Amino acid sequence: LSMPSALVNAGLAVGTAGLAVVAVITIHCMHLLVNATHVLTQRHNSVYLDYGEVVQLALLPYSRRLSNIGLKTINIFICTTQLGGNSVYVLFIATSLKQLCENLLGLDWSFYYYILLLWVPLVLLCLLRNLRLLAPVTVIATVCELYALAIVFYYIFRDPLPSVTSVPSTVSISKLPLFFGTAIFTFEGIGIVLPLENRMKNPAHLRGLSGVLNTGMVMVACLYIATGFYGYLKYGEAASIGAVTLNLPDELLANSARVSIASAIFLTYPLQFYVLISIIVPNLVVPYSAPERVILYEYILRVSIVTVSFLLASLVPYLNLFISLAGALCMSSLSLIAPAIIDTATNWEQIGRIRLAKNGFIFVFGMVGTFTGTILSVGAIVKKFQDS
Repeated sequence: LSMPSALVNAGLAVGTAGLAVVAVITIHCMHLLVNATHVLTQRHNSVYLDYGEVVQLALLPYSRRLSNIGLKTINIFICTTQLGGNSVYVLFIATSLKQLCENLLGLDWSFYYYILLLWVPLVLLCLLRNLRLLAPVTVIATVCELYALAIVFYYIFRDPLPSVTSVPSTVSISKLPLFFGTAIFTFEGIGIVLPLENRMKNPAHLRGLSGVLNTGMVMVACLYIATGFYGYLKYGEAASIGAVTLNLPDELLANSARVSIASAIFLTYPLQFYVLISIIVPNLVVPYSAPERVILYEYILRVSIVTVSFLLASLVPYLNLFISLAGALCMSSLSLIAPAIIDTATNWEQIGRIRLAKNGFIFVFGMVGTFTGTILSVGAIVKKFQDS
């Protein structure tokens, strides 16, 4: 739903092509990670490796110290990515609630009141320790998302679309890093690839030209590109608000879509939160706590992490810029930079020049996008605060 906002920072033609390029590169990097994992599991006789362990084993032949640093670095980036993503979720839900209450009830409350209203229910949800209790939540969230998306496309196509010349095909190159951050944020999903493969009945079906990974990601990419293209064409510069549902009119059907997508994101929050807990508790709580106090400290940690995500959302209440910052700062490292390093390190002895050059390009592409996207996002956020 943030794709139209991404195209505001690239233009219709450049943005659409750019989304396709980012999609191809991120899907390729997912394959790099999966293939390297298979090589390393056979090389070290392992049954299952998570993302951090893959980095650790890939770098182990070169330096034990470097491999341990790699493990910790990836875990830090995963945690930072999930925390940033959850902060965006809070910001999106609060923004949607504010718009709904203004439309339906005429309330003119500060954005921060809606942040406070969300804190208690999300804390209670995140205190659930059994992931199986959250399983039905994924089904409900998926249904809500599909419903909201259907309503969005209904409003996009309800009236004749403007001409493609009504919006710019290209914009200033200085805005492209903001586009990069938003695009990477949207396509970031590399952290779930290995857990998904591990839970498949036949893991071999994940890979291959017509495998689950390619099929699923190509469908998602086409949906994202279509949402971006038609959403930007429909709403133009107004799409920069951050999510296309916020551009819908004040009508019953549109408000139902806002409720639906806000509910879906609300229910998705604890699932993303679980990734953080699964990394932090075994590494920072269990080793340094008495056994009888582990659960107590885990609950304190859960409340603290939720609170931090709310504080971040409160500090940067600009949805489109926060998405761009989170994508550039955290997610490009996991989606682009790390897979290029892993593939190179794992296959160094037989790597060819073309493959090395390709990995080098992905690494540089990710680094440039990270630095420029982060700097411009921070600059744009500072300017927003100055203007307000």
